[in-house]
Amino acid sequence: MAEPVSSRPLTGTGTPHIALLTILRGLAAWWIVLYHFNVYLPPVLVPTLRPAAGLGYLAVDLFFVMSGYVIALNYQAWFVALNRRSYGKFLLLRLARIYPLHVATLLACLVNPAVTLLFSHLGVVSDRYAPLPFLYNLFLVQNWDTTRVLTWNIPAWSISAECAAYLLFPAIILAARRCAADWRMHLLGFAVLLGCIVQLGRLGGNLGGDITELGTLRCLVEFSLGVLVYFASLGCCLTQSRAWLLLLLGFAVLVGAARQHWPDYAYAPFAFAVILLGAIYARLPEQAGWVGRWLIVIGELSYSTYLVHYIVRDWVLFLTPASELNTPTLFVIYVSLTILASVTTFFLVERPAQIYFRRRINAVFAP
Repeated sequence: MAEPVSSRPLTGTGTPHIALLTILRGLAAWWIVLYHFNVYLPPVLVPTLRPAAGLGYLAVDLFFVMSGYVIALNYQAWFVALNRRSYGKFLLLRLARIYPLHVATLLACLVNPAVTLLFSHLGVVSDRYAPLPFLYNLFLVQNWDTTRVLTWNIPAWSISAECAAYLLFPAIILAARRCAADWRMHLLGFAVLLGCIVQLGRLGGNLGGDITELGTLRCLVEFSLGVLVYFASLGCCLTQSRAWLLLLLGFAVLVGAARQHWPDYAYAPFAFAVILLGAIYARLPEQAGWVGRWLIVIGELSYSTYLVHYIVRDWVLFLTPASELNTPTLFVIYVSLTILASVTTFFLVERPAQIYFRRRINAVFAP
């Protein structure tokens, strides 16, 4: 999951505009929310929403690319030379960002087996809730080739994969910085990473395939792609019209290739890199008004939305009789409860925990 962009300027020729990146985070989170419920969409929404919702797993790839960019923007200066103190502070700050909400949602999942046995029409507890994978999830290593199935809070697999990227960030930033020193090497770096993504997609059948085997590699490659986008942005000086053109071009590639049923690995990462580069420089129009402000709010809630929505999905399906699974009311309940849970966890867990732990970490590492 990508985090909010720092408000300080780029060290290159341009300045990032936070709003569109935040909005992208929110749209990506809700793309995944719809993806995990697309088989239960009301019939009236199926023709319009299901084709797009069925590709919602690609939002994780957008998150990985955005995360690489944002982490590079905020922390690359810490790793001009490898420093154990900087590395330790970096890892602790990343844990302060992701871990409290992860633990809260993981503990919430402990209720699921009991709900299944006592109240659900399912009546059987799946292997998803085995004890040993709970420990893997607790230590955020569940996607490090430790299991063959996704377990407990399913979306948290990508948080585990991102932890691997954080651990390797100094090496990634060093390699990217060397590539960026020469434009030919920079282009070669992009080509190599896109080639790796194509190979991973082929191995899994698509980008969302075989997550337990390929998910962490997928994250590392796309995270590195986002880091290269950061260095590419330092050499850009895009006007507003060109930035919006680039942004729209990325979406056009994404939509057009999907409609032509191209393999997702052949177009999605490239399109996301182009969208990200355009979004860095494109300002949110003043005409967006209150709509833009609400989209930014949705973006700020995106991490909470991402981690709680699958739990909401579980509980809605646990407690709904099988005969009512395709009713429009079920979809409204799912969306409404996801919004409520996102707001609640953001204000009660995510935001206060992040403020508290960042303050403590900064105090420990004060000069």
